[in-house]
Amino acid sequence: MITYRTFRNPDPPAIVQLWNSSGMGRGAARAIEVHHLEGLVLAKPYFDPHGITLAEDDGRLVGFVHAGFGAPADGSRSSREFGVIAMLMVAPTHRRRGLGRGLVRRAEQYLRSGGSTVIYAGGIDPLDPFYLGLYGGSEMPGILQSDAAAHRLFQSLDYRPADECLVFQRELSGALPSSDRRVRSWARRVGFRMDAHPPLTDWWSACRYAALEYADFSLRLNRTGEVVARARGWEMYPLQNTWNAQAVGIVNLEVNESHRGRRLGTCLMIQILRHCRDIGLTLVEIQTMARNEPARRLYARLGFREVDRGVVYRAN
Repeated sequence: MITYRTFRNPDPPAIVQLWNSSGMGRGAARAIEVHHLEGLVLAKPYFDPHGITLAEDDGRLVGFVHAGFGAPADGSRSSREFGVIAMLMVAPTHRRRGLGRGLVRRAEQYLRSGGSTVIYAGGIDPLDPFYLGLYGGSEMPGILQSDAAAHRLFQSLDYRPADECLVFQRELSGALPSSDRRVRSWARRVGFRMDAHPPLTDWWSACRYAALEYADFSLRLNRTGEVVARARGWEMYPLQNTWNAQAVGIVNLEVNESHRGRRLGTCLMIQILRHCRDIGLTLVEIQTMARNEPARRLYARLGFREVDRGVVYRAN
């Protein structure tokens, strides 16, 4: 008999066992341990045990759903206006039996009772309160295309696609991209800098990255010291073990507005790729929204290839 209940402190080992047996596709970490779940999910300062609903069959965990809330654009706090179903998992033995539907409806009830007027399925910045490092890749990209069962479920529940994210990867073996004349010109005028584990600038970023190994990269004008391009990188453990690669995720690539369209993004990325290769990393991942054509062209020039897509759904 299927019963539902909220999270209890002794539950992590059973959740980890379910996770490792569920086979969610290339974007989910495999063979995780309890400390991964605790450090990357349960230790978040806004974690609410009532946000997790578990489904049991005669006392055995066979599914769970985790719902939470995102943040406003400034990252200053958690905001309950927008709710997100961050993770849904059903044991292979219990799929196509209405279990996923029952879990989703309970997650929706939790979010609405908490004040959400809009509900999404699949985490994406800034609606990404949990699971960075365990699912998705360098960022939370919504629900990955390789997680086909979740797509079918949410579509059947009248969730509609709200946005699409592309996942790109590049191996660091072999030749790195060459610089054109404009990039070489910038390389003489700027300095590349890497700051390991710098202070995080907002509360939401601190919640996401505090448990991860990260560094900030920047290009600074030699003449004035002005930062004209920046990005963040973090070692993608435990996804590294799943992919059998020393993987780094690049996020928040940004060029100052007054310098855009002048190949500074290319210049910074080439420096980052060289730095990552030199310290022994073997794979780089970066993501962008499908509508961001300039970013797609940039990553293609740098030798990245699309390996997956993510879709963010919105409850109709």
